[in-house]
Amino acid sequence: MREIMTRQKPDNADNFFDLAIGELEEVFKLPNFATRQELIQLYAEASAGENGGSDLIRAMAATLGACWWGKSQALEVDYFDHRKDLIRFGDLVLGELEDAGLEVAAIMTAGGECVSKIVDSIPTEAEVKDKQDFSTAGAA
Repeated sequence: MREIMTRQKPDNADNFFDLAIGELEEVFKLPNFATRQELIQLYAEASAGENGGSDLIRAMAATLGACWWGKSQALEVDYFDHRKDLIRFGDLVLGELEDAGLEVAAIMTAGGECVSKIVDSIPTEAEVKDKQDFSTAGAA
């Protein structure tokens, strides 16, 4: 991880959240909708796959890395350099965080919280339907 100039998250940004990873307090941001969809699919596939344990750890680390915004530290590994191989991205994030002295259990816990935030951010079919019904023009 590399030190960056300290920055503050926007006051009105609903897509930002604080998260502790062991002793480290950092700021995270929900990625764009397409990235969230990719990460949910990765997590679902890793949960059901033959390599469930190791791929699931990497999927959670990938989600953590994709959400990382950082107020004082940035990850060296970049999501967009590795988005075609998210398991590899997760492995690189996991390695970088372990090298920084963070424990795997803390990384997994934080990764799980990021997964939950992403899942909760996806609108349900009912919410989409409500928006559609609301957006129809009224007859005069």
